[in-house]
Amino acid sequence: LVAALSAEKQLATATPGAVSNKAETGVARPGTVRAGGINKQPTQISLQQQADNEFRRAYQLMRQGRDTDALAGYENALKLDPGHELARQTMVSLLLEKRRNADAERVLQEGLQGNPQQANFAMLLARLQVERQAVPVALETLQRTLPYAGTQPDYLAFVAALLQRQSRHREAIDYYQKALQFKPQSGVWMMGMGISLRAEQRNAEAREVFQQALDSNSLNGELQAFVRQQLKEL
Repeated sequence: LVAALSAEKQLATATPGAVSNKAETGVARPGTVRAGGINKQPTQISLQQQADNEFRRAYQLMRQGRDTDALAGYENALKLDPGHELARQTMVSLLLEKRRNADAERVLQEGLQGNPQQANFAMLLARLQVERQAVPVALETLQRTLPYAGTQPDYLAFVAALLQRQSRHREAIDYYQKALQFKPQSGVWMMGMGISLRAEQRNAEAREVFQQALDSNSLNGELQAFVRQQLKEL
């Protein structure tokens, strides 16, 4: 369901303690010793820096197999900086690994409330909702973020598939067409479009699209057999 996250790679390339543009918190490090005495001017630590530190600690705990402590650390990082995408991604990945799907949904929903432009979060949340048979809820999740993901073909095709599952075939056809503009050789999307065209009794168009799906040579054996059966029936 979810591709493995590249957290370790991003950690390796991240600059520790990078300065954030966000507002400073007023939390200070102890004064540092200088020649001539102690510096009484504290160094300010931003919320972003604190969140980064929490994330790094949590990540190390996760690598040590201390998953419960790691999850608490990720939670702390997100309390400090709800926009810390890497902490949210890694936390969701760990929750899914532990089959805590309801908690993963909560973390994704909180992320989308803070930033509805996260198309990847929306797609993952919708897939989890589909898994528990909440198709209308999944479609609502995708539609809320759709204005920010309108040119992502996978996103458009996912919307189409969910519309199709709700027998909203005319809308599904439109979204399949939009997705295929960006990825015209997707046999699976052609097949999906053909199903909705047939449901709308647009049989001539359905035959054409089903044939294009076969000609794309991108379908596995089972799907090829399905499409051939559709062509026979048409």
